[in-house]
Amino acid sequence: MKPPFALPGGRVGNTAFGGGGPLASSSCHAGTARNLCTKPRRQVSRVACRALGRLACCADLRQFPDMTGRDDSNDIARAVARAQRPVVLLVLFLVVLMALPWVGAGYCVTMGGRLCPAFLSPQSGGAPVAQPERGPDAAPPTARTDTREPPKPGAPPAGANPRANPKWVAIVVGNSDYRAPNALANPRNDATDMAKALSRLGYTLVSDEAKGSDAWFDTSYSRLDEAMRRFGERAADAEVALIYYAGHGMEEGGTNYLIPVDARLDRDVDLANQGYAFDAVVRRLPRFGVSIVIIDACRTPRFPLADRSGTTRAVEGQRGFQAVDAPDRALFAFSAGQNQRASDGKPGERNSPYTRDLLGAMNEPDAPIETVFKTVRQRFIDRGEAQKPEFRDNLGRPNLAFAPPEPARKPGERFRDCETCPEMIVLPAGSFTMGAPKSEEGSTDDERPQRKVTIPRDFAVGRFEVTFAEWDACVK
Repeated sequence: MKPPFALPGGRVGNTAFGGGGPLASSSCHAGTARNLCTKPRRQVSRVACRALGRLACCADLRQFPDMTGRDDSNDIARAVARAQRPVVLLVLFLVVLMALPWVGAGYCVTMGGRLCPAFLSPQSGGAPVAQPERGPDAAPPTARTDTREPPKPGAPPAGANPRANPKWVAIVVGNSDYRAPNALANPRNDATDMAKALSRLGYTLVSDEAKGSDAWFDTSYSRLDEAMRRFGERAADAEVALIYYAGHGMEEGGTNYLIPVDARLDRDVDLANQGYAFDAVVRRLPRFGVSIVIIDACRTPRFPLADRSGTTRAVEGQRGFQAVDAPDRALFAFSAGQNQRASDGKPGERNSPYTRDLLGAMNEPDAPIETVFKTVRQRFIDRGEAQKPEFRDNLGRPNLAFAPPEPARKPGERFRDCETCPEMIVLPAGSFTMGAPKSEEGSTDDERPQRKVTIPRDFAVGRFEVTFAEWDACVK
């Protein structure tokens, strides 16, 4: 191995490289270094000694008989210069590199930003420089123009499914922030997860544009009424309309109520005025389409209501919703049966038991709607819980799937079924001749006879060869 440094005469100045050379090893004394660096005969600067390190400073050149009478200081100085040259160049390069953004940013400001690379622009993260002073006759500064188009009224949020079916409409409401001690932990989480699941399946969500969210959270009476009004407008001509509500719910006098977060229920008569009647929800359903209403309510409310005589009592509103028959082309699903309480979930759980099981059942999008709710009810029965979800089915379409059918893709459209799935492209329907004639040079008999093949419908194929990673993902 070539040593990193050799003294005049060709001998290596370290036993670690030379293997037994005459110089002292790394254990030599600092005094030897001072002796070398201070003798007039060997005018080696202290900077050079420090640059060369112990290898040079620990050398005692008098041990070299072939160097007797020679002034070796010039040789050592040249060696030092050669050793220092790459270091100096590297330092200069780093200094220029660090100064470039500051110089470039100042040039950009001075020249008005013309011909400036993007990385030197102060607006894009360049060095902060002071703007030049403007004279009295200078033109007013040009405001930066936002080239993005403003969202259209009623447009879905940026994260919405671009292939959502506009004829399958859903609204999701989650009320958690009730007055103590009636606050609930999970309705907000339930609504968040349900909105994501419905969007993923292809439903068009009636979003809360004022809050910029797919679901409606912690609605007051007026906002809950606004949500239902907007849902009614969007769902008027829908094929399937779905309502999901999570929060407090009560039944009083044979009428079911959804409880807004601003309700102040000091007497039972207040419920009729401040609770949102379930009948008002039913009136928003489409007249001709299919309707699905999911109520994950009750959740053991503890509102201190008083009877008309003024004495405090535990009201029957603490029970689950009263059984309600669904109208034609509708299905009503309740998280608890009549005279039952619905659980909000144990501490630390993200979702209520009902919503958790419903989200799991919805992972089979091709399953019929009634099958999804039968699956949820059976899971509660299998666990032996007192809470028994129920649903009233009057759809009249037993095979209608819970998820909307996927819209047909157009020829030439590229897509992926998942993040790790191969990229596909849609090919149009058509006919072609398969095989080769005998006159084709290089053809073989297994390519004959020629025949016409017709593909009656559009289909998709992979644009590229299947990779090992894609195949492993498919097998798993």
